[in-house]
Amino acid sequence: MNTSYKNLNIKIFVYILTLGFIMFAIISYISYKDYQLKIDNRFNELSKSLGHIIKAEEQRIVQLYRSRLIKNLKSYGVTEALKNQDRKRLYNLIKPRYDELRKENDNFVNMHFHTKDDISFLRMHKPDKYGDDLSKYRDIVVDTNCQKKFFSGFENGRFGYYYRIILPVIKNNEHLGSVEFGLTLGYFTQNLKRLMPDTNFGLVMNTQVDTNKKSVLIDDHKLIIDYNSFFQPIAKKIDLNEKYQLLEIKGRSYLISSNIYMRDYKGNDIIKILFATDITDYKKELINQFLFLLILGIFTYAISFIIINFGFQQYIRSIKSQSKKLKEYTDIIDEYVIVSSTDLKGNITYASDAFCKISGYTKKELLGRSHNLIRHPDMSKSTFKKMWNTITHQMIWKGEFKNRKKDGGYYWVDAVISPTYDENNQVTGYMAIRNDITDKKTIEEISQKDKLTQIYNRLKLDNELEKEITRTNRYKTPFSMILIDIDKFKSVNDTYGHQVGDIVLVNTAKILLSNIRKTDILGRWGGEEFLIICPNTTGQNSKILAENLREKLENFDFEVAGTQTASFGVTEFNPGEDNKSVLKRCDDALYKAKETGRNKVILK
Repeated sequence: MNTSYKNLNIKIFVYILTLGFIMFAIISYISYKDYQLKIDNRFNELSKSLGHIIKAEEQRIVQLYRSRLIKNLKSYGVTEALKNQDRKRLYNLIKPRYDELRKENDNFVNMHFHTKDDISFLRMHKPDKYGDDLSKYRDIVVDTNCQKKFFSGFENGRFGYYYRIILPVIKNNEHLGSVEFGLTLGYFTQNLKRLMPDTNFGLVMNTQVDTNKKSVLIDDHKLIIDYNSFFQPIAKKIDLNEKYQLLEIKGRSYLISSNIYMRDYKGNDIIKILFATDITDYKKELINQFLFLLILGIFTYAISFIIINFGFQQYIRSIKSQSKKLKEYTDIIDEYVIVSSTDLKGNITYASDAFCKISGYTKKELLGRSHNLIRHPDMSKSTFKKMWNTITHQMIWKGEFKNRKKDGGYYWVDAVISPTYDENNQVTGYMAIRNDITDKKTIEEISQKDKLTQIYNRLKLDNELEKEITRTNRYKTPFSMILIDIDKFKSVNDTYGHQVGDIVLVNTAKILLSNIRKTDILGRWGGEEFLIICPNTTGQNSKILAENLREKLENFDFEVAGTQTASFGVTEFNPGEDNKSVLKRCDDALYKAKETGRNKVILK
């Protein structure tokens, strides 16, 4: 009898041990796969966002400098000087505008006039060097003169790669030649860093193309631009053939990739964008989730092992032991898991200690009350309507809630709400199990906000604009937008310093935010530019709003910086068009406001 008992005890012990090992293996495998999937998703999100930003930034640069090329050509006497081959007069006419462009942008390095037969006529940065035949090494010049149309993109020259914006010069149907602007590659990495300050950027090029022997080598590519010198110390660790890498650098975890190309003017992939984003906190969060799941599994396994084994040894005493362990387990759930139960009317009948801790209410204050006590005003009524419709039909509802604490603060939870039943399978109430996701939501909010002004950033505005276009095309309702640019903002920075300039930007954002509707979407478009998306609003009504905002800004005392003004471009979305055309129209309206005197509103 004792031998049989001992053998059975050994079998049970081996069975429980095997079960625990299998459970541990399954949890580890699932957690690892989930970790990989979330890192992949994070990479895909970053790549997609970066792709959109690069495309939008290149379009912005092309639009900006093409308009400035046209403006230069329209200046008095410019085309006549080119036609008459009067190099000295052309230089004197363009020099003031050229100096202004150089002063505005350190990466603006070249303005170059060419004859119609591809001969260099005037280099503004080297006016004494002219007459060389460009057709031997400058295809973009040849194509512009041959096809008599505008081109833009990267092209290699005698001194390396530059971004070229080139325009044919045609006067009274006579082709006189062409003119181009040249920008350094560093202009793009600087702008990308400005738009995504938490990401490091560099540019790499195939060694067969790049002629700079001093460049740092990464695989078969050379690092030609390294903003803030982030990539040079780790160049030997980077594998450009990988989709992405996770590298530990100075105690921080970085997601590094070079899967995005920049193209030359012919559309060929020529330059890889190397980017590195700090995901230390995100990685820690995933690891903590895995550890929590693992500890919970081990704890559950240990409790199960103790209860079963101890119960087999002493059946009578196991009743008390099981009750005690069950209470301990319940206490743990009560302390660490945010749980509540309600009756059919929604009145709280049970609240865990974790629920009390996160909400700030005592159990006495919660019991008998409805969850409206912690309902946050930011949550829409439709969410609760959908939730009640789901659970009253005896289905499980899953979703996220923003709740209000007793002290007025808030927290976010991921909730699962399901019906509870009695022994007759009748619904007696509902149980909600929640997971605190406040940190996750905070990270999401930070990623959508401009660090300085705390309003939406460019990435968030792009997403909201796409949503509004989709909604407008579906429901045929109007919407319009306002593009704002602080007048002569550069002089504020030059005169008072960037700290005062930042104060002007922050106060401008506050003025705009406090004078628009809750449904309007405000964000920082870039630099000293702001964008307001106005749903269900015609262009005329948005013009009225813009006039009001213009007056508010004009009458505001910025203290050290004194009074400041801003120019406004307003436009209404036309059904069927895309974001490029409506943004360009709005930008054109702003440009007209600036060109015709500033401190005014132009509707286009």
